[in-house]
Amino acid sequence: MQRYRALRKRLAINYIVGWAATSVLALLSILSSTLHMRAAESCLLAVILTATLLFTLLIGIYLIFKQVRPYRDIQLQAESGTDLQQAYDFLHNLPTYAFCRMLFPHYICLSLPVVLLTTILKRSDLLHLSFIHTLYIVISLFFVSYLHAIIEFITTTRVIGPYISAVRNKAAASGTKLSHIGKLPASLGTKIGMSMIFIAMFPLLLLMFLITEFRLFYFSETVMIDCTGIGAWYLLLGIGLSMFAARLLIRDTAQPAEQLNASLTNLSLELKQRDELVKQLQDSYFSTLSAALDARDPYTAGHSMRVAEYSVMIGRKLGLAEDELDILYKTALIHDIGKVGIPDMVLLKEGKLSEEEYLTIQRHPVLGEHILQHVQPAQSIKPFLSGVRSHHERYDGKGYPDQLAGERIPLSGRIIAVADAFDAMTSDRPYRKGMKDEEAISILEQGRGTQWDPIIAGIFVDQYRCRPSCC
Repeated sequence: MQRYRALRKRLAINYIVGWAATSVLALLSILSSTLHMRAAESCLLAVILTATLLFTLLIGIYLIFKQVRPYRDIQLQAESGTDLQQAYDFLHNLPTYAFCRMLFPHYICLSLPVVLLTTILKRSDLLHLSFIHTLYIVISLFFVSYLHAIIEFITTTRVIGPYISAVRNKAAASGTKLSHIGKLPASLGTKIGMSMIFIAMFPLLLLMFLITEFRLFYFSETVMIDCTGIGAWYLLLGIGLSMFAARLLIRDTAQPAEQLNASLTNLSLELKQRDELVKQLQDSYFSTLSAALDARDPYTAGHSMRVAEYSVMIGRKLGLAEDELDILYKTALIHDIGKVGIPDMVLLKEGKLSEEEYLTIQRHPVLGEHILQHVQPAQSIKPFLSGVRSHHERYDGKGYPDQLAGERIPLSGRIIAVADAFDAMTSDRPYRKGMKDEEAISILEQGRGTQWDPIIAGIFVDQYRCRPSCC
């Protein structure tokens, strides 16, 4: 109920302010055109216009209260989704209701009493008003009502914003989905069109009547010169009204644009934060898989992390882009994920593997690919599959699982193969102690072009050997 009263009060205040502005406009534009009338007649016309304007003020306030009454009834029982939708629809239609109220009932209440009273006074010989002048008054009152209708439309559009937000919040809290179809009061084109009609037509109406009155009532050049000031007043009035209407239009169109810009800025920041969060989650996902795999075999703890670091070092020397390095790093972290499908009795065996056990171990690249293929969305994991599957291929085609050779082996597989081999040779195992780094480097040199890509193996060897001097 309190919200209903606040809405009614805001609408009434806006109406009174608009009424005051347009009433002054009506009095000035009509009374300034009574060049041929006596002072007493002009005063009588002013009294008629003032009384009529006060009458329309009371009628307008009554119509506002009557027009917003359905919102009160909806608010009293707005618990269900249907009631919230009705309140939502009513608020969105309120600017259109306000425009129609001002353009039709308000205009009739304004023009009809003026025409009736002036006609009665003309027949009583108390007022000498030509048909042209009466027609001008009626047309002027229409344009004044039209301007007031535009003002009401724009101010009502601003007023309903918080109330629409309140209905949306209540609907969200209750799980109600509101329909947005056809809920805009008017498009930007409609607003511009309505405003342009007034901006273009009213100054022309003032000028047309001034010329007509001069032709009907004034023929002396002296009088024409004396009336130059009135013509200038008409021109200034037309320019002022046009600027006022344009200002209203600019404010009404600029505010949504500013709100949209602010919303887009906030949305951009939120998306950026969400992207960072997703990246952190993805990084932690790969790190968790790597840690889980290393935890299964304590003798190879940290193996995946070291292979990833070696792989990135090689990738940088090859000139890979940052996004490619990121994919390479994550692929290296999970390159042995398929080992989770290898039985412990084979994976953790301390002695030499039998031929059958060795074949079982050789299945882990394919198992790793199959495991990762279950990750959704599939497109997100696809860049990592080729490196996981091919990191045990040999450059001479004698590797596994697909016996690929040379450049047919994916680049990530060739890089990880070198990094994996070096770390495997230098790591301690239950059945042997790890090689010295220099010994492992010599084996990599000997295997260039046969077991490993000659360029990639050469890069790793060169990087390793320049390490002491670089430090």
